[in-house]
Amino acid sequence: MQTWEDLLSEGLSLKMKLGDQLSQFGPEEAIKNQSWRLKVRLLPVLDPAPLMTDTLLLRRGHHVLVFLMHMYIHSAPIPGELTPHVVPACIAVPLCRISSELGITPILTYADNVLWNWHLPGGQPHELPTERRIRSHALFSGTLDEEHFYLTSAKIELRGVSALSVMRSTLDELFIGDATAVRRISSYLHRLSSIIDELTHLLLNVREGCDPAIFYHQVRPWFRGATSDKRGWVFEGVDAEQAAKVPALSGPSAGQSSLVHALDIFLGVDHERGEGRGAEPTFLTKMEQYMPYHHRVFLQNLRRPQRHLREFVISTHAAYTVHALSDRAMPDFATSSMGLAPRASIFQTAAVGESGIKAATELQSAYDSAVEALKRFRDGHIKIATLYIVNQARSAAQTSTSIAPELNTKGELTTDGIKGTGGTSLVPFLKECRDNTFKTMVHPPSPCPSRQ
Repeated sequence: MQTWEDLLSEGLSLKMKLGDQLSQFGPEEAIKNQSWRLKVRLLPVLDPAPLMTDTLLLRRGHHVLVFLMHMYIHSAPIPGELTPHVVPACIAVPLCRISSELGITPILTYADNVLWNWHLPGGQPHELPTERRIRSHALFSGTLDEEHFYLTSAKIELRGVSALSVMRSTLDELFIGDATAVRRISSYLHRLSSIIDELTHLLLNVREGCDPAIFYHQVRPWFRGATSDKRGWVFEGVDAEQAAKVPALSGPSAGQSSLVHALDIFLGVDHERGEGRGAEPTFLTKMEQYMPYHHRVFLQNLRRPQRHLREFVISTHAAYTVHALSDRAMPDFATSSMGLAPRASIFQTAAVGESGIKAATELQSAYDSAVEALKRFRDGHIKIATLYIVNQARSAAQTSTSIAPELNTKGELTTDGIKGTGGTSLVPFLKECRDNTFKTMVHPPSPCPSRQ
């Protein structure tokens, strides 16, 4: 593994240029790229068996190998014809084996860029990371802009721990489901709303240290996966089953963050429905395969609670309302098949009358507040995607034909044609997610605010 580490360190220190931009620089840059790429090809195929008993070493191995792979592929000069990129066996074979052991795809993922790409400078190994102290390990471009981009996501993940804690407390109260639980859940949801707004603030702060042009031209191209490459990728030395999966591998995406998936599941945001979608998995469902295995299992378990929050919010309000109305219209004792008996409360310990309705209404309001905060987060994501990708693509289209696949039949750049690194039509996808979130509110304002 040290051999991989040394080669990655050398490649990063060289600050190699993207292969399709080599013509903008002198011949020394092309020679630098060629020399490093030759060292990669001459590597022996190393057995990753010593890593298999330690998850941390496996993650590190995956991180190092996918960075080597993306650097090797995207530093290649443009050939005279579109021959496939060949990932050498010295990378492809151990990467596929490590990926299989980790239960993650053999390509650069959000986990490699963010979750497994930080350290505490000068800190003790057992210290916990904080938003102010973390730094990134590996940077393709070597720019502070790239580091700020990664650290923005890392800070969101760190702040998201508080959201997960609130969600856990809420689920505990859902299991009880009495009047006290209703009040506590309302409080938790207001807290969650505030945390999500803090996540939005962190997201928008990416503008403070990452220049959109540097990101689009010097950072983002390194992320491209096989689905975004006309030449296609071939993994040397792997079996047919593994080789067949390579063309469908996309690059890292914010859609691979389990935090946002967890918020969706917890709040009941449904991204599965859509016109003509049928049984085809959604993009977000596909992105779960790019997550660390334990994150994927966590999301699967989160989908299976005994009670779902949104259903609880709606049914609680309905139950309190019906109970209050029946109290006004009916005597204290009702006739049953067993004779006269006190009428049972819908919730054994629930408060009745106006106080119950007030508590249920507050619960509904708190829930909608949390969903609306998530909608604002997605509004922020659209703003960032527009600034860093859409606007930059439009500027590039005016001076270059390199993004021709994103042009329409009239030669115009459309937002529908701009793809995210995960392979989606970027802006339509983000707007659909935002609109799905808005529709989740029990009593949404009309029409959808901030609709773009």
